[in-house]
Amino acid sequence: MKEINKIRKEIDRIDDKLSSLLKKRLVEIKKVAALKKASKSSKDSVQDKKREEEILEKLETEFEMEIFKKILRESREYQKASLTRKS
Repeated sequence: MKEINKIRKEIDRIDDKLSSLLKKRLVEIKKVAALKKASKSSKDSVQDKKREEEILEKLETEFEMEIFKKILRESREYQKASLTRKS
């Protein structure tokens, strides 16, 4: 049981880092959304399929891909909501 607890503590540390990185990512997503909203340009689509493909190509496992697909989907949804929201 000690070994499991030790491993779980390491998982907790990793989860804390992931959480922190996701919060930082959201800050950057907000910046991108604000720039797109300010430019009011139709060419600044919420989804950049080429960029998303490049991100997914770097991944090695199905586990990573599924998580990143969710992250990308949530990022798009945040941007869509931000772009349609009145200032």
